[in-house]
Amino acid sequence: MTSDRKAKKATRARMAAAGERYTTARRKAVPGAGALPAPMTDPPDIDPGEHAIRTVSWGAVSFHLVPYQGRYYVWHCWPGSAEVYQMGNAAAGHAVLDARQAFCLLTTPWDQRAAHIFLPPSPGSPRTGYEAAVVILAEDGGTWLACQDGTAGEPAALTLARFDDVSAALTAFADHASQAAARAERVGDLVMATVLSDHGAAARDEAARPSHHNLPATRPPGTRQPDTPVRTHATYVVDGRQYSLVSYRDTAGANCVAVDVNGNWGPPLSGVPVGERDLLGAGVTMTTRGEGIAVIYGRAHDSVTALYAVMKDRKRMDWPVHDDAESGERYFAVIADCEAVADIVATAAARKASLKRCFPIWFSKAS
Repeated sequence: MTSDRKAKKATRARMAAAGERYTTARRKAVPGAGALPAPMTDPPDIDPGEHAIRTVSWGAVSFHLVPYQGRYYVWHCWPGSAEVYQMGNAAAGHAVLDARQAFCLLTTPWDQRAAHIFLPPSPGSPRTGYEAAVVILAEDGGTWLACQDGTAGEPAALTLARFDDVSAALTAFADHASQAAARAERVGDLVMATVLSDHGAAARDEAARPSHHNLPATRPPGTRQPDTPVRTHATYVVDGRQYSLVSYRDTAGANCVAVDVNGNWGPPLSGVPVGERDLLGAGVTMTTRGEGIAVIYGRAHDSVTALYAVMKDRKRMDWPVHDDAESGERYFAVIADCEAVADIVATAAARKASLKRCFPIWFSKAS
Protein backbone atom coordinates (compact mmCIF):
# COMPACT_ATOMS: atom_id res chain seq x y z
CA MET A 1 0.00 0.00 0.00
CA THR A 2 1.43 3.39 -0.94
CA SER A 3 1.86 6.19 1.54
CA ASP A 4 -0.81 8.20 -0.28
CA ARG A 5 -3.33 5.42 0.20
CA LYS A 6 -2.38 5.04 3.83
CA ALA A 7 -2.91 8.76 4.31
CA LYS A 8 -6.56 8.33 3.28
CA LYS A 9 -7.22 6.96 6.73
CA ALA A 10 -6.40 10.24 8.27
CA THR A 11 -8.94 12.77 9.65
CA ARG A 12 -7.40 15.49 11.79
CA ALA A 13 -5.58 18.65 10.47
CA ARG A 14 -3.35 21.06 12.27
CA MET A 15 -0.28 22.93 11.09
CA ALA A 16 2.41 24.77 12.97
CA ALA A 17 1.41 27.98 11.24
CA ALA A 18 -2.13 27.78 12.56
CA GLY A 19 -3.61 31.20 12.99
CA GLU A 20 -2.10 32.78 9.90
CA ARG A 21 -4.36 35.02 7.92
CA TYR A 22 -5.46 33.91 4.47
CA THR A 23 -2.94 36.09 2.66
CA THR A 24 0.01 34.60 4.51
CA ALA A 25 -1.17 31.01 4.84
CA ARG A 26 -2.21 30.57 1.21
CA ARG A 27 0.25 28.66 -0.93
CA LYS A 28 0.09 27.74 -4.60
CA ALA A 29 1.54 24.48 -5.83
CA VAL A 30 4.28 24.53 -8.44
CA PRO A 31 4.84 21.70 -10.93
CA GLY A 32 5.86 18.62 -9.00
CA ALA A 33 5.04 20.17 -5.63
CA GLY A 34 3.71 17.71 -3.11
CA ALA A 35 5.41 14.74 -4.75
CA LEU A 36 7.37 12.34 -2.58
CA PRO A 37 10.59 10.55 -3.53
CA ALA A 38 11.19 6.94 -2.63
CA PRO A 39 11.30 6.34 1.13
CA MET A 40 14.71 6.17 2.74
CA THR A 41 16.17 2.85 3.79
CA ASP A 42 18.50 4.43 6.38
CA PRO A 43 16.76 7.50 7.84
CA PRO A 44 18.33 9.71 10.53
CA ASP A 45 18.26 8.14 13.96
CA ILE A 46 16.16 10.88 15.57
CA ASP A 47 12.69 11.39 16.99
CA PRO A 48 10.81 13.54 14.42
CA GLY A 49 8.59 15.01 17.11
CA GLU A 50 11.60 16.60 18.82
CA HIS A 51 12.93 18.26 15.65
CA ALA A 52 9.85 19.04 13.56
CA ILE A 53 9.27 22.63 12.47
CA ARG A 54 5.79 21.75 11.24
CA THR A 55 3.40 18.87 11.86
CA VAL A 56 0.17 17.94 10.11
CA SER A 57 -1.92 15.34 11.93
CA TRP A 58 -5.22 13.78 10.96
CA GLY A 59 -6.48 11.03 13.19
CA ALA A 60 -3.65 8.59 13.96
CA VAL A 61 -1.64 9.65 10.89
CA SER A 62 0.88 12.48 11.01
CA PHE A 63 3.42 14.18 8.76
CA HIS A 64 6.44 15.98 10.21
CA LEU A 65 8.76 18.38 8.40
CA VAL A 66 12.16 17.93 10.01
CA PRO A 67 15.39 19.87 9.43
CA TYR A 68 18.44 17.89 10.47
CA GLN A 69 22.13 18.51 9.81
CA GLY A 70 21.45 20.88 6.94
CA ARG A 71 18.89 18.68 5.18
CA TYR A 72 15.10 18.43 5.24
CA TYR A 73 13.02 15.32 5.75
CA VAL A 74 9.35 14.43 5.80
CA TRP A 75 8.29 11.79 8.33
CA HIS A 76 5.02 10.00 7.52
CA CYS A 77 3.89 8.19 10.67
CA TRP A 78 0.90 5.93 11.15
CA PRO A 79 0.07 3.29 13.78
CA GLY A 80 2.93 0.87 14.12
CA SER A 81 5.23 2.22 11.42
CA ALA A 82 6.62 5.20 9.53
CA GLU A 83 8.33 6.20 6.31
CA VAL A 84 10.95 8.94 5.89
CA TYR A 85 11.63 10.97 2.75
CA GLN A 86 14.55 13.29 2.09
CA MET A 87 13.42 16.55 0.49
CA GLY A 88 15.40 18.97 -1.65
CA ASN A 89 14.62 21.97 0.54
CA ALA A 90 12.17 23.33 3.09
CA ALA A 91 9.75 24.56 0.41
CA ALA A 92 9.45 21.05 -1.03
CA GLY A 93 8.71 19.72 2.43
CA HIS A 94 6.05 22.34 3.07
CA ALA A 95 4.47 21.50 -0.30
CA VAL A 96 4.19 17.84 0.73
CA LEU A 97 2.51 18.73 4.01
CA ASP A 98 0.21 21.18 2.23
CA ALA A 99 -0.85 18.47 -0.22
CA ARG A 100 -1.46 15.93 2.55
CA GLN A 101 -3.42 18.37 4.66
CA ALA A 102 -5.53 19.42 1.69
CA PHE A 103 -6.20 15.77 0.89
CA CYS A 104 -7.46 15.15 4.43
CA LEU A 105 -9.78 18.14 4.25
CA LEU A 106 -11.06 17.23 0.79
CA THR A 107 -11.88 13.68 1.90
CA THR A 108 -13.90 14.79 4.93
CA PRO A 109 -17.45 13.41 4.59
CA TRP A 110 -19.64 15.77 2.61
CA ASP A 111 -22.15 16.17 5.39
CA GLN A 112 -19.34 17.49 7.62
CA ARG A 113 -18.35 20.34 5.27
CA ALA A 114 -19.65 23.90 5.38
CA ALA A 115 -19.37 24.09 1.58
CA HIS A 116 -18.02 21.85 -1.13
CA ILE A 117 -17.65 21.42 -4.87
CA PHE A 118 -16.57 18.23 -6.61
CA LEU A 119 -16.28 18.17 -10.40
CA PRO A 120 -14.25 15.15 -11.51
CA PRO A 121 -12.38 15.15 -14.81
CA SER A 122 -14.41 13.81 -17.69
CA PRO A 123 -13.45 12.78 -21.25
CA GLY A 124 -15.64 15.53 -22.66
CA SER A 125 -14.13 18.30 -20.56
CA PRO A 126 -11.10 20.29 -21.72
CA ARG A 127 -10.17 20.81 -18.08
CA THR A 128 -9.03 18.47 -15.33
CA GLY A 129 -11.73 18.95 -12.72
CA TYR A 130 -12.23 21.10 -9.67
CA GLU A 131 -12.57 20.24 -6.01
CA ALA A 132 -12.94 22.55 -3.03
CA ALA A 133 -14.19 22.35 0.54
CA VAL A 134 -14.70 24.60 3.54
CA VAL A 135 -14.26 22.61 6.75
CA ILE A 136 -14.89 23.91 10.26
CA LEU A 137 -12.62 22.04 12.67
CA ALA A 138 -14.10 21.95 16.14
CA GLU A 139 -10.76 21.26 17.88
CA ASP A 140 -8.61 23.47 15.68
CA GLY A 141 -10.85 26.45 16.38
CA GLY A 142 -10.59 27.65 12.80
CA THR A 143 -12.12 27.16 9.38
CA TRP A 144 -10.10 25.72 6.52
CA LEU A 145 -10.34 26.12 2.76
CA ALA A 146 -8.77 23.48 0.54
CA CYS A 147 -8.98 23.63 -3.23
CA GLN A 148 -7.56 21.64 -6.14
CA ASP A 149 -8.21 23.74 -9.24
CA GLY A 150 -7.69 22.00 -12.56
CA THR A 151 -9.05 24.93 -14.58
CA ALA A 152 -5.85 26.89 -13.95
CA GLY A 153 -3.65 24.48 -15.87
CA GLU A 154 -1.64 21.33 -15.33
CA PRO A 155 -0.93 20.28 -12.67
CA ALA A 156 -3.95 21.39 -10.67
CA ALA A 157 -3.27 24.40 -8.45
CA LEU A 158 -3.49 23.78 -4.73
CA THR A 159 -4.83 26.34 -2.27
CA LEU A 160 -4.75 25.74 1.47
CA ALA A 161 -5.77 28.41 3.96
CA ARG A 162 -6.95 28.78 7.53
CA PHE A 163 -9.42 31.45 8.66
CA ASP A 164 -10.55 32.64 12.06
CA ASP A 165 -13.87 33.70 10.52
CA VAL A 166 -16.31 31.36 8.76
CA SER A 167 -17.64 34.16 6.54
CA ALA A 168 -14.14 34.92 5.26
CA ALA A 169 -13.57 31.26 4.40
CA LEU A 170 -16.87 31.05 2.52
CA THR A 171 -16.10 34.26 0.65
CA ALA A 172 -12.69 32.92 -0.40
CA PHE A 173 -14.39 29.67 -1.49
CA ALA A 174 -16.81 31.72 -3.60
CA ASP A 175 -14.00 33.82 -5.09
CA HIS A 176 -12.10 30.73 -6.18
CA ALA A 177 -15.22 29.18 -7.68
CA SER A 178 -16.04 32.38 -9.60
CA GLN A 179 -12.51 32.64 -11.01
CA ALA A 180 -12.58 28.98 -12.07
CA ALA A 181 -16.02 29.48 -13.65
CA ALA A 182 -14.67 32.34 -15.74
CA ARG A 183 -11.79 30.19 -16.97
CA ALA A 184 -14.14 27.30 -17.80
CA GLU A 185 -16.46 29.65 -19.70
CA ARG A 186 -13.58 31.06 -21.75
CA VAL A 187 -12.74 27.58 -23.07
CA GLY A 188 -16.38 26.72 -23.78
CA ASP A 189 -17.09 24.41 -20.84
CA LEU A 190 -20.41 26.03 -20.00
CA VAL A 191 -21.72 23.18 -17.85
CA MET A 192 -18.71 23.39 -15.55
CA ALA A 193 -18.90 27.18 -15.50
CA THR A 194 -22.56 27.06 -14.45
CA VAL A 195 -21.96 24.58 -11.63
CA LEU A 196 -19.03 26.59 -10.29
CA SER A 197 -20.99 29.84 -10.48
CA ASP A 198 -23.97 28.34 -8.67
CA HIS A 199 -21.82 26.97 -5.84
CA GLY A 200 -20.00 30.29 -5.55
CA ALA A 201 -23.28 32.20 -5.30
CA ALA A 202 -24.59 29.83 -2.63
CA ALA A 203 -21.39 30.27 -0.60
CA ARG A 204 -21.70 34.07 -0.82
CA ASP A 205 -25.27 33.88 0.42
CA GLU A 206 -24.17 31.75 3.36
CA ALA A 207 -21.24 34.07 4.09
CA ALA A 208 -23.66 37.00 4.38
CA ARG A 209 -25.71 35.36 7.12
CA PRO A 210 -25.28 36.83 10.61
CA SER A 211 -24.75 33.40 12.17
CA HIS A 212 -23.27 30.10 10.99
CA HIS A 213 -24.37 27.85 13.82
CA ASN A 214 -26.33 25.78 11.30
CA LEU A 215 -23.13 24.71 9.54
CA PRO A 216 -21.53 21.39 10.49
CA ALA A 217 -18.20 21.14 12.28
CA THR A 218 -16.03 18.08 12.10
CA ARG A 219 -13.70 16.31 14.48
CA PRO A 220 -11.00 13.80 13.60
CA PRO A 221 -11.46 10.11 14.22
CA GLY A 222 -10.44 9.25 17.75
CA THR A 223 -11.67 12.54 19.18
CA ARG A 224 -12.43 12.31 22.90
CA GLN A 225 -14.45 14.87 24.81
CA PRO A 226 -14.21 15.56 28.57
CA ASP A 227 -17.58 13.86 29.07
CA THR A 228 -16.81 10.87 26.81
CA PRO A 229 -17.42 7.59 28.69
CA VAL A 230 -14.01 5.91 28.97
CA ARG A 231 -13.39 2.31 30.01
CA THR A 232 -10.10 1.48 31.74
CA HIS A 233 -8.92 -2.09 31.13
CA ALA A 234 -5.54 -2.10 32.87
CA THR A 235 -3.18 0.22 34.72
CA TYR A 236 0.59 -0.18 34.98
CA VAL A 237 3.22 1.86 36.81
CA VAL A 238 6.64 1.91 35.13
CA ASP A 239 9.50 4.17 36.23
CA GLY A 240 7.10 6.25 38.30
CA ARG A 241 4.69 6.87 35.42
CA GLN A 242 1.16 5.49 35.29
CA TYR A 243 0.00 3.93 32.01
CA SER A 244 -3.71 3.18 31.55
CA LEU A 245 -5.10 1.13 28.68
CA VAL A 246 -8.45 2.72 27.83
CA SER A 247 -11.15 2.40 25.20
CA TYR A 248 -14.10 4.57 24.19
CA ARG A 249 -16.27 5.63 21.27
CA ASP A 250 -15.20 8.79 19.52
CA THR A 251 -17.55 11.60 18.52
CA ALA A 252 -18.33 9.77 15.27
CA GLY A 253 -19.17 6.53 17.09
CA ALA A 254 -16.01 4.62 16.12
CA ASN A 255 -14.29 2.32 18.62
CA CYS A 256 -10.98 3.70 19.89
CA VAL A 257 -8.14 2.44 22.05
CA ALA A 258 -5.39 4.51 23.68
CA VAL A 259 -2.88 4.46 26.50
CA ASP A 260 -3.12 7.45 28.82
CA VAL A 261 0.02 8.48 30.72
CA ASN A 262 -0.34 10.08 34.14
CA GLY A 263 -3.88 11.03 33.24
CA ASN A 264 -2.88 12.71 29.97
CA TRP A 265 -4.78 11.40 26.97
CA GLY A 266 -2.71 9.24 24.68
CA PRO A 267 -2.89 9.17 20.88
CA PRO A 268 -5.88 7.04 19.85
CA LEU A 269 -6.18 4.23 17.36
CA SER A 270 -9.58 4.33 15.70
CA GLY A 271 -11.38 1.57 13.83
CA VAL A 272 -8.33 -0.73 14.00
CA PRO A 273 -8.67 -3.64 11.53
CA VAL A 274 -7.65 -7.17 12.52
CA GLY A 275 -8.23 -10.56 10.92
CA GLU A 276 -7.10 -14.17 10.81
CA ARG A 277 -4.03 -13.06 8.86
CA ASP A 278 -3.28 -9.90 10.85
CA LEU A 279 -3.91 -10.96 14.42
CA LEU A 280 -2.82 -7.62 15.86
CA GLY A 281 -3.47 -4.02 14.89
CA ALA A 282 -0.99 -1.90 16.81
CA GLY A 283 0.41 1.53 17.40
CA VAL A 284 3.68 2.58 19.02
CA THR A 285 4.59 5.54 21.20
CA MET A 286 7.75 6.33 23.09
CA THR A 287 9.42 9.37 24.61
CA THR A 288 12.47 9.29 22.33
CA ARG A 289 13.14 7.00 19.42
CA GLY A 290 15.50 4.20 20.38
CA GLU A 291 15.52 5.13 24.06
CA GLY A 292 13.16 5.03 27.02
CA ILE A 293 9.85 3.30 27.53
CA ALA A 294 7.90 2.14 24.50
CA VAL A 295 4.16 1.57 24.60
CA ILE A 296 2.84 -0.85 22.00
CA TYR A 297 -0.94 -1.04 22.10
CA GLY A 298 -3.90 -1.84 19.94
CA ARG A 299 -6.49 -4.43 19.09
CA ALA A 300 -6.23 -8.22 19.01
CA HIS A 301 -8.27 -10.61 16.90
CA ASP A 302 -10.86 -12.79 18.64
CA SER A 303 -8.79 -15.91 17.88
CA VAL A 304 -5.72 -14.72 19.83
CA THR A 305 -5.05 -17.01 22.78
CA ALA A 306 -1.79 -15.52 24.06
CA LEU A 307 0.29 -12.37 23.70
CA TYR A 308 3.89 -11.99 24.81
CA ALA A 309 6.99 -9.86 24.39
CA VAL A 310 10.30 -11.47 23.45
CA MET A 311 13.20 -9.69 25.10
CA LYS A 312 16.74 -9.52 23.73
CA ASP A 313 17.91 -11.86 26.48
CA ARG A 314 15.42 -14.37 25.00
CA LYS A 315 13.11 -14.18 27.98
CA ARG A 316 9.36 -14.18 27.36
CA MET A 317 7.02 -11.75 29.10
CA ASP A 318 3.31 -12.53 28.88
CA TRP A 319 0.79 -9.69 28.58
CA PRO A 320 -3.00 -9.98 28.92
CA VAL A 321 -5.56 -9.32 26.20
CA HIS A 322 -8.62 -7.52 27.55
CA ASP A 323 -12.19 -8.05 26.36
CA ASP A 324 -14.24 -4.89 25.97
CA ALA A 325 -17.88 -5.83 26.49
CA GLU A 326 -19.08 -2.45 25.18
CA SER A 327 -17.44 -2.67 21.76
CA GLY A 328 -17.05 -6.43 21.47
CA GLU A 329 -13.36 -5.88 20.65
CA ARG A 330 -10.20 -7.02 22.45
CA TYR A 331 -7.35 -4.68 23.39
CA PHE A 332 -3.79 -4.99 24.66
CA ALA A 333 -0.85 -2.91 25.78
CA VAL A 334 2.81 -3.86 26.15
CA ILE A 335 4.99 -1.42 28.09
CA ALA A 336 8.72 -2.12 27.96
CA ASP A 337 12.19 -0.65 27.63
CA CYS A 338 12.58 -0.26 23.88
CA GLU A 339 16.27 -1.19 24.15
CA ALA A 340 15.32 -4.54 25.67
CA VAL A 341 12.33 -5.72 23.64
CA ALA A 342 13.01 -7.64 20.43
CA ASP A 343 9.54 -8.74 19.32
CA ILE A 344 5.88 -8.97 20.29
CA VAL A 345 4.04 -12.13 19.32
CA ALA A 346 0.39 -13.13 19.27
CA THR A 347 -0.63 -16.76 19.03
CA ALA A 348 -3.85 -18.31 17.81
CA ALA A 349 -4.86 -21.91 17.22
CA ALA A 350 -3.74 -21.86 13.60
CA ARG A 351 -0.83 -19.42 13.50
CA LYS A 352 1.40 -16.83 15.12
CA ALA A 353 1.81 -13.15 14.25
CA SER A 354 4.84 -10.97 14.96
CA LEU A 355 5.07 -7.21 15.30
CA LYS A 356 8.82 -7.13 14.67
CA ARG A 357 8.12 -5.69 11.23
CA CYS A 358 6.93 -2.54 13.02
CA PHE A 359 10.22 -2.08 14.82
CA PRO A 360 12.90 -1.04 12.31
CA ILE A 361 12.22 2.68 12.13
CA TRP A 362 11.25 3.22 15.78
CA PHE A 363 13.22 0.57 17.61
CA SER A 364 16.62 1.52 16.22
CA LYS A 365 18.39 -0.81 18.61
CA ALA A 366 16.03 -3.79 18.25
CA SER A 367 17.55 -6.92 16.81
